[in-house]
Amino acid sequence: MRIRSILLCCCLLLGVSAQAAVTLPKKGSQPHPRLILKAGEEEAIRALIARDIYAYKIDSTIMAVCAERIKEPFYTEEKDLSGTRQKYGRQVGKNIHIFSYAARIHGREDYRDRAIEEMMRVCAWKDWNPQHFLDPSQMAFAVSLCYDWFYDYLTPKQRRIVRDALLDMAVYPSFEPKPDHYFYSPTNWSSVCNCGILSAALALYEEDSAAAQKVVDRCVEGNAKVFRAYDPMGAYPEGYGYWSYGTNHEVLILDMLENVLGSDYGLSTATPGFMLTPYFILHMNGPFGLGFNYGDNAPRMQFKPAVFWFAQKNYDPSLLYMEQAQILSGEDITVGSYYCLAAMMKWYSKISPEEGRKVPQDLIYENSDPKIPLFIYRSSWETPDAAYLGIRAGSTKQVNHSHVDVGSFVYYKDQVRWVSELGVADYTLAEKYLGHDPFFKIRQDAPRWLVQREGPFGHSIATFDGQIPVIDSKAPFVKTFRAKNQKGALMDLTSMYPGVVKSYHRMVYLDAADDLVITEKMVGGAQSHNVSWTLVTESEAVLQSDGSVRLSKNGKQRVFRISATGKDAAGNASAPELSVRVSDASSDKPYDMPNPGMNLIHVDFVLAPSATVNLITVLK
Repeated sequence: MRIRSILLCCCLLLGVSAQAAVTLPKKGSQPHPRLILKAGEEEAIRALIARDIYAYKIDSTIMAVCAERIKEPFYTEEKDLSGTRQKYGRQVGKNIHIFSYAARIHGREDYRDRAIEEMMRVCAWKDWNPQHFLDPSQMAFAVSLCYDWFYDYLTPKQRRIVRDALLDMAVYPSFEPKPDHYFYSPTNWSSVCNCGILSAALALYEEDSAAAQKVVDRCVEGNAKVFRAYDPMGAYPEGYGYWSYGTNHEVLILDMLENVLGSDYGLSTATPGFMLTPYFILHMNGPFGLGFNYGDNAPRMQFKPAVFWFAQKNYDPSLLYMEQAQILSGEDITVGSYYCLAAMMKWYSKISPEEGRKVPQDLIYENSDPKIPLFIYRSSWETPDAAYLGIRAGSTKQVNHSHVDVGSFVYYKDQVRWVSELGVADYTLAEKYLGHDPFFKIRQDAPRWLVQREGPFGHSIATFDGQIPVIDSKAPFVKTFRAKNQKGALMDLTSMYPGVVKSYHRMVYLDAADDLVITEKMVGGAQSHNVSWTLVTESEAVLQSDGSVRLSKNGKQRVFRISATGKDAAGNASAPELSVRVSDASSDKPYDMPNPGMNLIHVDFVLAPSATVNLITVLK
């Protein structure tokens, strides 16, 4: 049992400064509700729902989910399979958020009562799992919102119970050394943790002004480091899944600071990359709902409420183009974004209704950040059959949640992922066999790379002698191409294979017909090496007698062909013999997930000492 007075002392000692950087409002100047939606702001959302088809669809989806979930029993306090996270924390949080939304926007007393009951039950839990501080942070945001929105409906006893839970299970533990450093992290952990604890501080600042002051000061100081991840051009190194998770929480922080304190204290404009990041996420969307899922990202992109904040701030409704398509698709947009939907509806209500749906203009996106150089091309925004190419270079070690996938790419056309990524691994499954900490260590000998989806053997890259490429490499774009007959990038992958090759360059591009072409040049080192070149595809792959591979899916077909030329160490013409084989992407390892419908094309050959090999691959 924690002693609150001791923890309060700790929080005061560990505060960011003796002089408060921010002044909290005077008592009584900010009545409840004050988080996200102040009293009366529901009217703008109701008007939006009445006039806008997208808002109507969002609201209808939320209400449909509410109607189903209110029938379900209450969740219990348990840990997941790995023993690391709360098993049902996010489900409870989702219930509190969506029921609270339904009560505020539609005046549903039954949903208000259910939200309050969910809150009271979770406040009776033993703890909110402070060992994994994302859990108490996310729970704190849900509980703080419910407490703030329905303050007038709570009894004095209920208010005391909730206040104690927020302080004892979220605010005070956040100042202990291990969680405290998360609030200064440049990763999504800072966004999520600061969001949850800030919401509690702003909801309760009259009750414990000293702790609230320290929380707000820490947030303004520590959260500033997050914005480095978006520089220089807005690309988010962890990819779009963690962009959504981190950035949704980040704009909630900015919204709450502005809503309650009147300013975000320069956070949103401290680095230019932050206001450019919605263009990165716009282009990460593929033409038929599947994105460029490098690193720990699932193929299908979830709904991204943060985009509505940027569309409002940047006065650019074209940023909403892919989100609006997702809304009309009938997909459940509450999955993964439930905590941000009420705020999103407020942001959306501030965009002029006359602007309608705007088609983006740029077909190419480039990012020059050396950690994660990106090139993305699409032939059109307006058809799901469009060609789409995404290329990733850079470094594995410098990117959180990375895979050994530097030099890889995706290629979609005719609504088929001809070259694809397997996606993020099942964390709890991998942790069960490999351990939580070892699995998340980004180092050369990490057991993480044993997992098929994380290591090199489940990506469209080459390996030498079955070894893991050097993860601390820095593989840059040498040049990018924007011509009609050549859209793509040339990469220097030499640093991934030190002592193995003298040089290795890979060029990936689409030709005038938007067919895929890959040209590669390898120069061998002092010894011979067995090369295994892999391509990942989400199509049926059948090896032909001439060494080509016929790919087919949904009535569409393409042919994969690879050829080689070269010279030996003496400069004489000498091409290696290529061995092409096909396998499904299954694994017999207990920590690997199944990959139904996914296949691997393997090209094996020997790179002789000091030999030069030129590979040409076409997919048409």
